[in-house]
Amino acid sequence: MTLRHIFTCILLIFSIVFTSFSIEDSWVLIDSITGKAEVQRAGQKEWVLINKNTKLYNNDILRVYDESHAKLLWKNGSIVYVNSNSQILINLHQDTINNMVSQYTTVFFGAVYFIIKKTL
Repeated sequence: MTLRHIFTCILLIFSIVFTSFSIEDSWVLIDSITGKAEVQRAGQKEWVLINKNTKLYNNDILRVYDESHAKLLWKNGSIVYVNSNSQILINLHQDTINNMVSQYTTVFFGAVYFIIKKTL
């Protein structure tokens, strides 16, 4: 094993340690909102109006109305722009082997743009 391989392994271990967190600490922040948007919390039937700085959690559904936009900020620094007439599902899945949370979005309909800061 060369010094390069050892250094790569050490960096990989550090990146896993610093990016791992529990599902209880996982959320997505509504960084900004223009117009009207609502959230249906996981397991609930009613839709609730949301504002800036609202936190979204696993299996929450966000819908953005006509002439409205939302900007979501993920804990890893990624940004999701949700355009008008869009609906998305927030997915946070905990990998029990590595104790990491995979964060992704399911787009039901509409236009969504991503700026990804870190990939697995």
